[in-house]
Amino acid sequence: MASSRAIPIATILLRILTFILLAVATVVLVTDKVKSKDVFGNTSEITFKDIRAYRYVLAASVIGCAYTLIQIPFAVYWVATSKRMIHNDCLPNFDFYGDKVSI
Repeated sequence: MASSRAIPIATILLRILTFILLAVATVVLVTDKVKSKDVFGNTSEITFKDIRAYRYVLAASVIGCAYTLIQIPFAVYWVATSKRMIHNDCLPNFDFYGDKVSI
């Protein structure tokens, strides 16, 4: 019985850890500033807004946070009732395709 509850509990703990790490990554990305000097000695600050690829990283991080927040209630339900919430085989497809899309 204990081993059958270990997987749902690990799932919810890992979902919460994923959300925390994504939120921290988002905060670090948004608040980080780098000062750089060019050849002539001029200094400038570079933020995530200055590099286009960082905008995509920020979008992926926000989407990952939203996806994880959607998944946490399903994991809580799985821990509380010891059964998956399946309605017309929708949730397993959501899990499968969502995990393929998320970063």
